[in-house]
Amino acid sequence: VFQHVAKLIRHVATVEGEEEVLVYRFGSVPLKTYLPHGDLDLTAFSADDKWLQLLKTRLEEQVSDCTGP
Repeated sequence: VFQHVAKLIRHVATVEGEEEVLVYRFGSVPLKTYLPHGDLDLTAFSADDKWLQLLKTRLEEQVSDCTGP
């Protein structure tokens, strides 16, 4: 799941002209103390944040695709 979300973040940021975005896991996942249905903690760093609204839209579209009408 992390790889998919990180790839989406990097793609959206690149489309919006951001050259470099660093995405990191933190919390229980890298420590391998997570529960099967736990959440995914991640953070993304970049020089600009203009791509965040597009990322929000893309994530909402993917949720809609998974849940249907």
